[in-house]
Amino acid sequence: MTQYPILNNIQMLLSEGFTHEELCLWCYDYFQPVYDKLTPHSTKKEIINRLINHVQQMEQLDTLLNLAEQDKPTQYYEHYPYYVTNLCGSHGAMQEQEKLGQVTTTISNARNTVVGNITGRNLIVGNRNIQIGENYGQVILGAENSATTTNAFQQALDKLRQRVMTNAFGTLQENALKQVDNFEKAISANKPDLAMMEYVQRWFSDNLPALFEAMTNIIFHSVVRQKVKASGSDLVTEFRFRFGQMV
Repeated sequence: MTQYPILNNIQMLLSEGFTHEELCLWCYDYFQPVYDKLTPHSTKKEIINRLINHVQQMEQLDTLLNLAEQDKPTQYYEHYPYYVTNLCGSHGAMQEQEKLGQVTTTISNARNTVVGNITGRNLIVGNRNIQIGENYGQVILGAENSATTTNAFQQALDKLRQRVMTNAFGTLQENALKQVDNFEKAISANKPDLAMMEYVQRWFSDNLPALFEAMTNIIFHSVVRQKVKASGSDLVTEFRFRFGQMV
């Protein structure tokens, strides 16, 4: 069996578990090569990306996760797990997968949801699974399964984060980025959390109205609508009630 990191969970741990200042101090204390490359203008996202790239190259991902568990145990277990195990395939196939990138394997008879930019060979076995991601060489077996590419959706979220960085500063910027993260987490749930999505929309309306329209457009993105539909008629009805439009 081969384990592969769940990079989205690791990114969420660092983003939600640490402030910008804490990440800088963390790098200074534990990952000096990363700290040496930081500048006064380094954003939180940039620090996280540099940190993850560094620990992957140096094979120190376990070290990072152990330190996070010690320093931020609550946040650590909130975003757990951080590895997925590939349960099948030959040694040659494993080497090929490692070259291609992250591999996700889910085997279950229950409803599963895999969300993220997933490259490599993916295997999902079971019924009523939803696969959302950039998929290459994937296999989905079972009834009522669906697959959706979310490259454009992820780009829309990243673009919104960029606009937050240029339209808000200080505490407002930090809170706005947190709300975008909350929205991403809400739509990544096995059943989309529409209450949280509505809260985020109202937060932008009240606190950062310049980006309210951009936030609303993401709510009606095709990926969001498809996932709501896949979650059943009750959620479709709730979506219409909360957001006033047909899915």
